[in-house]
Order: sequence, then C-alpha cells, then structure tokens
Amino acid sequence: MSIIQSGVVTVGNQNGTTFAKEVTILFPQPFPTTPTVVANTLQQPNLPPIPDAFAVSIVEVNTQQAVARVYRVDVAPPQQGGWAQDLQLGWIARSH
Repeated sequence: MSIIQSGVVTVGNQNGTTFAKEVTILFPQPFPTTPTVVANTLQQPNLPPIPDAFAVSIVEVNTQQAVARVYRVDVAPPQQGGWAQDLQLGWIARSH
C-alpha cells in the first residue's frame, strides 16, 4: 500500500548575492520507508505574473523530512542573483 503526503512550504526571498537557497520539508507524519519526493516552485500568491524561473533539486531525503535546493535559472553571473518574491515550494512524497 502506498502512502502519499503533500504540501506547500515557504522558501521566501533570497538576497542578491546568490542564485540558490535550501529549504527543509517536514513531513506531517513520518513515512515507514524513505519516500520519493517531487517538488516545484510556486510564485508568491497574489502577484501579477513575473519572469523569474527556478529549478529544484531534492538533495536529501529520510522518513521524516527532505531538503530541497532551489536555483534561480533565468539570470546568471555576473548579474545580481537572488529574488524578492516570497517564493513557495509545492511538494508530494510517496512511499510503499
């Protein structure tokens, strides 16, 4: 039997010196085995569409939490990094 949990966590903003930020996803209930986690960024609610673009990598997972690394990918050095919006991260995790 599969167990599925999902949610949204706040990534927040990031200062203008880096293009990446890590965020921890705490699962509401521990999984019996390490789950597979998929995540995607969500623009801050109630903003008009903006051109920021992001990629997400899950860099650590255990039965209680996952760590996601969020990268801004629409700008590159030497331009200033970071973002001003209150970025969100939607996630879904599945374990057998």
